[in-house]
Amino acid sequence: MRMYVPLKCWAKEVSECGEESSATQHVTRGMLPDVYITVQAAPPPSDGARDSRDANSDDPHANALCAKHAAELAAVDAALVDLVNCIREIERLRAVRSKVAKNWPVRRFVADGVGVERCILKMVMNHGAVQGCALDGWRPPDWLPKVIFGAEELKSGCGLAVVVRLGDTVVDRERIGFTFTQSELTGLRESVVLELRQGLRLVCTWEKPVQSLGELRLHGARYDAGSDALWHPRRVSFSNGELDLGLSLDFDWSGKWAGGKHPSVVALRGKFAAAPQ
Repeated sequence: MRMYVPLKCWAKEVSECGEESSATQHVTRGMLPDVYITVQAAPPPSDGARDSRDANSDDPHANALCAKHAAELAAVDAALVDLVNCIREIERLRAVRSKVAKNWPVRRFVADGVGVERCILKMVMNHGAVQGCALDGWRPPDWLPKVIFGAEELKSGCGLAVVVRLGDTVVDRERIGFTFTQSELTGLRESVVLELRQGLRLVCTWEKPVQSLGELRLHGARYDAGSDALWHPRRVSFSNGELDLGLSLDFDWSGKWAGGKHPSVVALRGKFAAAPQ
């Protein structure tokens, strides 16, 4: 029997493809049940922004992966959904706890750092495969799929970081943005920024260490990647001014994540069930 390999399956060099193609979304659907999102090729956005719900040539359900490879990456999709769910719950508790000054019980929410990192890189591959025009023909490096599937590792300093500065305000409003950044010096695509809340941003690189990105311009604010980007953060604590709310978002970088071992993660999967596809 002859094996059918979808022409757009960017993982075909990692392992043998399955017989069916898969409607792979640019942004993991479970993280945005009713949220308006935009995708930008590079700031400043001219006509590069796209509503992910538009049925145009940049279809968010484009066949970028075969069904077999899409299924193999289900765990990294779940990692990003778990992260978004943790942030939703933190914001809910923060709204409650900010009203009363007391010694609140500590609540630590844990996310799979490695899984989230690979999911964002998967999104980079998806966009690179189906949005070549918006990216001026740019293509991700050939070796990146092996990183996403765990066969290779990024060099030290590359990957996921949280962009944050002491005193920054996170707005309790779901706002999903996915932006490719572009070097002003070389014109190269160096990183992507994923905004999960207004003011809560993740930056991810694949070839250049995060802290060597220089100045990051995000929605009018300027950040220094060397001091304001926390590469592979262990813990991000939340407060209301000087009031400690006893809330934190922890990242597991062990590579041995087991979400089922964290009761809070399991509970949030039921509370914030993914919308039907």
